[in-house]
Amino acid sequence: YSPLLKQVFIGMNNILMMEFKTTVEPDPGFYIRALMMYTCDDFVCEPVIRCASHALEDDPRQEAHARGQEQVCRCANFKYVGHVMRCSLAEAEYCYDIHSERHSVRVPVSRLQAGTDFIRVPYSFSCKNSCPRGMQRKPVQIVFTLETEDGDVYGRKVLPIKICSCPKRDKDRQERDFKKAQQSQNWPQSSKRLATSSVDSQQPTVKAIKMEESNFEDSQNEEEKPKHRRQVTVHTTITDHDPYQNVLTRISNLESSTECHHREVMDKLDRLERLLNDFVPQRQ
Repeated sequence: YSPLLKQVFIGMNNILMMEFKTTVEPDPGFYIRALMMYTCDDFVCEPVIRCASHALEDDPRQEAHARGQEQVCRCANFKYVGHVMRCSLAEAEYCYDIHSERHSVRVPVSRLQAGTDFIRVPYSFSCKNSCPRGMQRKPVQIVFTLETEDGDVYGRKVLPIKICSCPKRDKDRQERDFKKAQQSQNWPQSSKRLATSSVDSQQPTVKAIKMEESNFEDSQNEEEKPKHRRQVTVHTTITDHDPYQNVLTRISNLESSTECHHREVMDKLDRLERLLNDFVPQRQ
């Protein structure tokens, strides 16, 4: 039993001893029914049945639920072939519901022994979760109900179970996977990731502006007009305070780093700077 998963891991044909506690002496006529069901919502309406390979060992001709006959369960004549869950008590009753096609086993609630406050019932299982054409690795659970002989339910308890070949191995693996899943859900984001996201959110927008020399000519420098038209690309950073300050700063840096360039490039930058200086007051 795994307290972390609240699930039972047991091998096939092994005994599962259940203890049902009560605070008062139960009245005669009460029963404890054990019914196996699938836990997944997609298969909850399907009955839990034995696989074909294990069922053929007890019923080679498949006569317990033969087709074409009336819907009657004859599992008692074939070693309870249709019941995955069984009880070793002599007073156990094996039941079958013709509407849901589910098999169940119930035992009468006996009188409590002196000095005890619980009832012990041994169960066993005749098929595994991994059997093909049976449970097919679908998770299952046992539904215990305290009911009267007429079927009135007074109590209910659910116990997840896995019938497998290596219970300890499967228990350790599922507990390890469960702990990893919990750690991944509660794992905080790294400080580096948070710092990067905060810096990225505060970065201004970078935009490239392409400016092409216009036909504007200064009357005083008309003779200095270059023979070839060239394209100048200025990369600017647009902010909310001064949208043109970075343009002027980049132009100044470009001017200081290109002292070895041709005089024609220097003249173009000077003219571009004068144009921007004239445009800034009008923009503000």
